[in-house]
Amino acid sequence: MMVNAIQFHPGKLFLWSLIFTICMPVHSAAQSPKRSIQQTESQINELHGKEKLVAYHQLIDYYNNTGKPSKAVRFARRAIELTENIIIPENKLLEPADYNLKPQTYLLAGKAFEHRGLYTESKEAYLNAMRSAESINNTDQISEAQSNVNRLDTLIMYTGGGKKRFLGNTLSDISSVVNKSSTDVETNATLRIAERNEKDGEYAKAIDNYKTLLSNYADRGDWEAVTETRVHIAELHEKLGNYDAALDELHEAKAIFERVGDTVSLDKVFIKIDTLSEPKSKSSDYTLSPLTMDSLSSASNGLSPSEIAEVEDKARDIKTIAEEAERGDDYEKSLYYYKEYMEIEQRITEQKLLQELALLDRAHQIKNKDKAILLLTQKEDLIRLELVSQKKSRRNLIIGLALMALILTSLYSLYTNKKRDHKKLGFAYDSLSTAQRKLQVADKRIKQLLSQQISGDVAAALITSKDAGKVEKRFVCIMFLDIRDFSLFTEHLMPEEIISYQNSVFAFMLESINKHGGIVNQLLGDGFMATFGAPVSHENDSLNAYKAAREIMQKVNEKSQNGAIPVTRVGIGLHAGDVVTGNVGTESRMQYSITGNTVIIAARLEQLNKKFGSTLVISKEVYSRLPEDLREPVEFKEEMVKGRSNPVEVAAFFEGSKLDSPASVSS
Repeated sequence: MMVNAIQFHPGKLFLWSLIFTICMPVHSAAQSPKRSIQQTESQINELHGKEKLVAYHQLIDYYNNTGKPSKAVRFARRAIELTENIIIPENKLLEPADYNLKPQTYLLAGKAFEHRGLYTESKEAYLNAMRSAESINNTDQISEAQSNVNRLDTLIMYTGGGKKRFLGNTLSDISSVVNKSSTDVETNATLRIAERNEKDGEYAKAIDNYKTLLSNYADRGDWEAVTETRVHIAELHEKLGNYDAALDELHEAKAIFERVGDTVSLDKVFIKIDTLSEPKSKSSDYTLSPLTMDSLSSASNGLSPSEIAEVEDKARDIKTIAEEAERGDDYEKSLYYYKEYMEIEQRITEQKLLQELALLDRAHQIKNKDKAILLLTQKEDLIRLELVSQKKSRRNLIIGLALMALILTSLYSLYTNKKRDHKKLGFAYDSLSTAQRKLQVADKRIKQLLSQQISGDVAAALITSKDAGKVEKRFVCIMFLDIRDFSLFTEHLMPEEIISYQNSVFAFMLESINKHGGIVNQLLGDGFMATFGAPVSHENDSLNAYKAAREIMQKVNEKSQNGAIPVTRVGIGLHAGDVVTGNVGTESRMQYSITGNTVIIAARLEQLNKKFGSTLVISKEVYSRLPEDLREPVEFKEEMVKGRSNPVEVAAFFEGSKLDSPASVSS
């Protein structure tokens, strides 16, 4: 209605048509005779896919060349919608040459829009034609589209025609969207009705609705949906005992599968066809029961609701007989009674269908009345439009301003919503940034605290390794260190003096431990326990422990002599062997633990320093893993230690002995 109110002036339309005719190359397609065009137009809804698109081309070209732009535009819009649905890479039924149909559709549509004075839509159609032609490298169509765009730009510049169809274009776009949405809604509604009929056992009605869907799927070029629907219709025919109809549907599906090359689906269809093609014989040993005959007779004469319920009960009895025969492996008898059951069910369905047809007929009459009322209303609208034609310009201006106000209001609403959302996002971003900074500070603090306990590379390995905390058996070297006479030394000191002394002594000791790849497991006040080889091994862990011990001995001696620390003596024990490592505790409190007999023996070796008067006692397990240049001939002595039944071979080192000449324990 609104489009008719904005018709272009006939004089100007004639002028532009004349300019278009002079500038536009003569189309190569020959015009079809009027009778052939009328026949094509009347049969257009019976065509599908590519054939329907070609028919649209003929109609658009004919009405473009016979001065009927309104009809040409109507068919152009339908052709554009169809080509966007079927000329796609997913359509396996297309030949390479078929892709030329898409730019050709837009070229014809552009010409129709131009004749109608819809220059914006015309230019858009020509540009779409150019893009489609470029995608398939069709130079002729590219050249034609480019020429049309250039000529149309010139025409718009000299006539100002680009501004005269704003409202018409807007309403046309809305109409196109509504038509497409209506088609989708109709398809979905039909599908739901068919599924409901099938669920209720009304297979005949379901078949009719599924067949309605076939036309919609074919128009969209969705051949996969077409084949699936045909196979499903065949299954419903088979349930009704209509084997010939089922075979017809399967053969239709088979033909499509052969065209698209879907061998997997084709094999499945062949199996179904072979199954249905087997002869369906009925044994002469079984006669139709009186119960069934009564049911069929009642069904043929028309049944009341109570009679339908009675026949359904009889049908269930027959089905029970068939099932019992099937369980008894009497398949011939079972098939016979199943067919009898299906015939009764079909009769009942026919009765229900008659009732529904009566309802549909009544609904159809109501629909016809509504159409008549609608036609009268439309006629009144046309009369009213003729009476107010002199006010057309003012009304168009008001409508345009209203639409503009609506658009501006929508844009302002969109702007305010976006601004509000942007503000919320800003707050969220600030919160995330704050949380990220806190996480970074926490991560840095964790690494710093971990590095204070162990060396940097060990800390990095613990952080990055997934298996660092799991319970496992490892070969390590254990060091126990004790500050001699610590209790006697500190009994007259203030607490802060004791802490200061511990920090000054343990600082360089822990530095030596970390330097050689060890970790301090426990600080015991006057000593500590350190592990080399867990959680991270550094090749020869026994050598690393030995070097750390000798370095600590050297630094204690130097710092005691130069007054950096009070005169201090230490005792160190080293032993190597297998231990069990891993996190021990609960989720709220975990500790990395080193346990095993090796730990106990290392502690006992440290205590032997008091017996020998030495500074370092190592076991033969440690000494045997030292390099040759450090393993000078040394005599080991067997010592019994608490917690072990066999003696341990040990060697002692005294303060001031060199790294390359360890002192032996005298026998």
